[in-house]
Amino acid sequence: MPQRKRIWQKQGRLALILFVYTLFTIVYSWLIPPFEYADEPRHLAYARWLITYRQFPPQGTAAWETPVMQEAGQPPLYYFFLAVPVSLLEKAAPGSMEQWPLTFRANPTYNGSHTRHYADNDNIALHLPEDMTPLRGERLALVLGRGITLLFGWVMLIAVYNLTGEMFAKRPFLAGQVTLFTALIPQVLYMSGVISNDIPVAALCTLSFWLLWRVVQKPTLTRGLAAGVAIGLALLTKISALPLLPIALVAFAWLWQRQQEKRVVWLVTAVTLLSALLIAGWWFGRAWYLYGTPFGLTAHDQAPWAFSETFQRDGLGQQWLDVFESFWASIGWSPTQFHDNVYWLLLGLVLLALVGLGKELWQGWRNPNLVTNLRQNPQPLFLFLFLFMLGATALALEAWMRRVSAPFGRLLFPALAPIIILLWLGWRAIHPYLAHLLLLIVAVLAILAPIHIIWPAYHPQQLPAAAFAQTETLNWQFGDMAQLLRVTPQQSSAQANSTLPVEVCWRTLARAQSDYLVFIHLVGPDNAVIAHRDTIPGLGTYPTTAWQPDTYFCDRIEVRLWDNIPQTLVYNIEVGLIDVGREARLPIYDQAGNPMSNAFAGQVKVAAAAEAAVSLPPRQSTTPAIDVLRVDTPLTWSINTTQAITVAWGVYEDIAVDYQVFAHLIDSQSGELITQSDGAPFAGWYNTSWWSGGTVVVEKRPFPIPDTAPPGTYTLIVGLYNLQTGERLVEKQAATITLQR
Repeated sequence: MPQRKRIWQKQGRLALILFVYTLFTIVYSWLIPPFEYADEPRHLAYARWLITYRQFPPQGTAAWETPVMQEAGQPPLYYFFLAVPVSLLEKAAPGSMEQWPLTFRANPTYNGSHTRHYADNDNIALHLPEDMTPLRGERLALVLGRGITLLFGWVMLIAVYNLTGEMFAKRPFLAGQVTLFTALIPQVLYMSGVISNDIPVAALCTLSFWLLWRVVQKPTLTRGLAAGVAIGLALLTKISALPLLPIALVAFAWLWQRQQEKRVVWLVTAVTLLSALLIAGWWFGRAWYLYGTPFGLTAHDQAPWAFSETFQRDGLGQQWLDVFESFWASIGWSPTQFHDNVYWLLLGLVLLALVGLGKELWQGWRNPNLVTNLRQNPQPLFLFLFLFMLGATALALEAWMRRVSAPFGRLLFPALAPIIILLWLGWRAIHPYLAHLLLLIVAVLAILAPIHIIWPAYHPQQLPAAAFAQTETLNWQFGDMAQLLRVTPQQSSAQANSTLPVEVCWRTLARAQSDYLVFIHLVGPDNAVIAHRDTIPGLGTYPTTAWQPDTYFCDRIEVRLWDNIPQTLVYNIEVGLIDVGREARLPIYDQAGNPMSNAFAGQVKVAAAAEAAVSLPPRQSTTPAIDVLRVDTPLTWSINTTQAITVAWGVYEDIAVDYQVFAHLIDSQSGELITQSDGAPFAGWYNTSWWSGGTVVVEKRPFPIPDTAPPGTYTLIVGLYNLQTGERLVEKQAATITLQR
């Protein structure tokens, strides 16, 4: 009875883990629209190719002439499974694939240039509410294909559970902890919810390890056959399972030195290797015969991500950091990730696990029974095989990353179970409760990933109308489609060659027949544009062809400022809507319905990067808030010309008043004003209320000399005054000027 109870408890824990894993995977998969996993369309195309043409897709350069593209070189096992539901659907409803297709609409503002920690046009495709309804044809095939990946995930977790449970039978809760940890890794959940062969190869590699463990525990022909079948199926899924072959040989070599009945070992070895060869060997032989290489990788050499003279690999360290981060959580094409601090925390914990493993290794090395344990106990053997699998997979990935840009942690998934088991042993060696902390951390990340990463990346973030009820809104109307409610730069000033976030809030009025882009321009004197950004509304997630009337949303749009901004000024922020195809702007009307030529909805100060810093002298008790530090100008001016004066203003404190500049030529004897040049500083593009305390502002001003000005010697006075009151803030005799004809 106790034995039966333990079995029920064991199976119950596994069933609970599978339930939790399935629930999370369904949520992840439901939140990920079609086409948002990089290879998903090509995986599905591979299965349809098998059904349609009853043959394998061509490899090499010819693969790019098919919808399968670079995936044509993949071993076919996963696609055989994938083809089953697709074939059944086509037989049950002929023509349904064409009638209800998965429609790809490219996102013209897809922002996949670099990894980010926030959503911004991460979706490579534009998605409409009706894309997956009705759930038939290709749409249903996509869902069923993702379900097959989930089933392989079950195999993976069952194998992890049994492998860990049998290897560490004296630690009954270890199997459940390791399996649950594996099931809750966000990247595992993400890959389990899409059409991909990374989870299947992880499942079959883990299954192979478990069955090999059973062979070395008790070598029988049945167990050897099972292990060989698993290894063969893994090889027929992805070539990254190839390290299983030397691993099996090492396991049998160890078994041969321990087992007294050598004949049994030879028979089991032969059965295992022959069954693996029969299942997978034909595929590699076929590829070698037809294409000159057994591995099917040549199609990748024509891929845009293949390295060439014009496209070089990033630094080694950066690529492996990307691999590490994407092993834990990295969603989508761009991709989107957690904040860097999360990955630094995980890296620290992994290093801590390595310390724990080193501690265990040292203790084992000092064991006087070391040699006997190594010869009789298969546990040290399998820990070595785990390390071998990890090392071989990592070396293969390094070789691959020298050929193409592929810093993806999922490519380590053939060694997923060995990695997690080794980490878990290391953490427990440091402290038993440390592993519990890690389980809590990964569970929190599994919960946060859909909320923090997936949902914002692929779904519009709508707001209630009440969010704008208590605030002043612009209510500028763009055609009959939308109202612009608010444009708010998230900082009052920015530097050239930096990023300026601007919040733009809209109310939709109608659904458009075509897609429009939101554009933001930063406009200066003479309508010169110093920065611009285009984006599909909703930062890619809410195209105008998907709009529902009377919805509210705000986009935090990152605008990259150019590095060649000529001078520090206050620039206008222009917002508009432009048709993607025709590049025609929607007309704009103000709140009263009057036409507007442009929508300058805000301002921001942008500092030029090339301006030399000028030191500010110490302030004296009589020094005003803004002082004239220096005036540079030629001392001889010609009448009927425009002269230039350069004024260095010392700004000692922020002020709220927009002062006017005055520059006067005065007859020092009579005090008569000969001529003047007054006006806003920088022609109104950089008023004093924008000047920052503790800085020096240098302005080059024109000073026109009229033809009626009499020749003579005069005093140049420069200063600031309040246009409303006439009160002067500062004035200074700048120079003695000689006027001549």
